[in-house]
Amino acid sequence: MSNFPFPSAGHIVPVLCLVTVMVLSRVIISRQMRRRGSVDRDRLRASLAVELAAVRDLLDNNLDLLAAQAGYVVSGRGSFLLLRASAGRLAVLERDELAVVLAAYGANERLEAVLAVAGRPSGPSAFRVPPRDLSRADIHQAMLRTRDAIETALRALEAPPAPARRRLSLAILPRIPARDRDPVPQAG
Repeated sequence: MSNFPFPSAGHIVPVLCLVTVMVLSRVIISRQMRRRGSVDRDRLRASLAVELAAVRDLLDNNLDLLAAQAGYVVSGRGSFLLLRASAGRLAVLERDELAVVLAAYGANERLEAVLAVAGRPSGPSAFRVPPRDLSRADIHQAMLRTRDAIETALRALEAPPAPARRRLSLAILPRIPARDRDPVPQAG
């Protein structure tokens, strides 16, 4: 037995093989997780786009009813069931997508508040709006704002996803404070 602190050459090969297997398994697992996250994001984006399009169609119908002075509009509160059920999965969306989807949801909630104040509930999913009521303009404006927010969210969800960013790329490089950097020589 030698006093040399490192293992002999016969022991290094199995250790290197073990380290190689561990590194490769981490790389494979991380790629699978990224791919699975991408699939989940695409599925959620598609399902939210379908739900938002349905709410937009409901708003178009309500705008037609309001213009025709039908005396009622249909509530869109129950139309965001997927968004409510998928609240935990919203984290897979990009920051911009999440912002516009939540803005559309918030606009719809504000519209429902305007309907609750200005109209009279008529069953679980409709509001009566008198044909000559002054609050019709408020309802109309709230519907248009909600429709615009939904259109913005639909454009964001239908846009091709941004390429995946590498988070490790510069994280391993040491940061050099600006005061320690050499000034760039100026051509004279």
